[in-house]
Amino acid sequence: MRKVKIILPILILFAGILLYLQFGRDVEVISTTSTTSDQFYEQGMTVVANKLIIPDKVAFAENLLDRTRRNDFKEVLFSYDVLGYPDRIKIKVYPNRICMKLCRGSWNIEYENGEMRL
Repeated sequence: MRKVKIILPILILFAGILLYLQFGRDVEVISTTSTTSDQFYEQGMTVVANKLIIPDKVAFAENLLDRTRRNDFKEVLFSYDVLGYPDRIKIKVYPNRICMKLCRGSWNIEYENGEMRL
């Protein structure tokens, strides 16, 4: 009985930490780039998803592209008033900061002409 009193709070604490690490944090923009020419405008971003795992990358990518179009990131604001929306959007996604520091586990999203590629 004494072991149960010790193990149960530890398991609840561990589950709470895992839930926070998966669902408690928002996407963070690390860096952005913009490339423009006479007829072309490209926007690039590097983001940290702040998740342990991303089970549905397509839905996550669509959400990121939607947030990019709505200009809905707290770290950065894009200027769409002069050049309009970009012709191409490239996003490099890291699941968390540890993966970013180790340069592991990243994947790319490219959006051009209404078509998304992972």
